[in-house]
Amino acid sequence: IAEASLHHLLMQSLQGMLFFILIFLAGLFLQIFWQVLVIAFLVRKNPRKFISNAGNALVTAFATSSSMATLPVTMLVAEEEGISEDVARFVLPLATTINLAGTAMYEAVSALFFSQILGYDLSLAQQLGVFITAILAGMGATGIPEGGLITMVMVLRSVNVPTSAIGLLLPFDRILDRFRTMTNVWGDLVCAATVDHLQKNTKNKKRS
Repeated sequence: IAEASLHHLLMQSLQGMLFFILIFLAGLFLQIFWQVLVIAFLVRKNPRKFISNAGNALVTAFATSSSMATLPVTMLVAEEEGISEDVARFVLPLATTINLAGTAMYEAVSALFFSQILGYDLSLAQQLGVFITAILAGMGATGIPEGGLITMVMVLRSVNVPTSAIGLLLPFDRILDRFRTMTNVWGDLVCAATVDHLQKNTKNKKRS
């Protein structure tokens, strides 16, 4: 009976972690999807061509798990896309530092997941606090592979969740870190392309 109970609990834990991973990856997909729409309808670039040109930066992000290490490749992609040098030099380093949507999403979803499995009932205000803290904490993880695990301590402490819960993510964090870094780098490129497009439109209107 004890063995059966242990097996049941193990299966429940594995199913819970699988569900967490699927939810997180679905969130990254939605993040990328709406940014593809921005490229297609606001920036008015060919999304397929843009994704193809961004391929080198995305592969580098996946391999290094570091937005900062990918920055030189990201700059080259911006040049290939015709983004002005001034915009690329200003926007991309800034976005690499503060635009960490994938990391922020990971930390927020993880904190809510830990709260559920540990039986913590978070109010709406606490949940909003988790997301705000995750956004702010994620800014410090840009150049560190798996840096999200370090800054997640701040997020968990903001809602009094034991930081030891992070151990549940250790077997999966390395691969998830690669996907969220790709999402961060993709967002940096979309941001630079959008700023460049708006700047060029403003200049054209002034000339006319």
